[in-house]
Amino acid sequence: IGGGHGEYAIALCRKHPSATALIFDGAQALATGKASIANANLQSRIQTQVGNFLTDELPRGFDVALLFNIVHGFTPAENIELFRKVKGALNPGGQLVLLEQIHGTNPLPVMDGATHILSMAYYHLLGGQVYTFEDIQAWMTAAGFTNIRRKSILQANSALIIGNL
Repeated sequence: IGGGHGEYAIALCRKHPSATALIFDGAQALATGKASIANANLQSRIQTQVGNFLTDELPRGFDVALLFNIVHGFTPAENIELFRKVKGALNPGGQLVLLEQIHGTNPLPVMDGATHILSMAYYHLLGGQVYTFEDIQAWMTAAGFTNIRRKSILQANSALIIGNL
């Protein structure tokens, strides 16, 4: 779910030959995603569905939901609702995996300042912001996810956040 450009679904399907994926996102993002999927010759394994995370029902029956660079575009209340919807889309034992910029993950003051500027831009453009791990962890817990953990990645100020049903 999410990641309309398709790169993550393509990488996942290439790494796991039996995997299939569905990308749920806005029409504009999916236009690019469909071209990427066709270029990778994975149309038989990666499907797309146009939708809005907040107003539409999410497709159901998935083992893993990837929300990559989605959370920063929403308010805390919207994110809790989104996580509840994702929980309903997952099979028992499923996982939610987020990729997000996270406040407080970079020891360099200049990079921390850049994260604050990015957060202000998200607030003014999207109504969201860059959140802390603790914020996201609390929302995932409120939505019913457990064993929530963070894995830092090489990209500055970003982390994978994983929760289980």
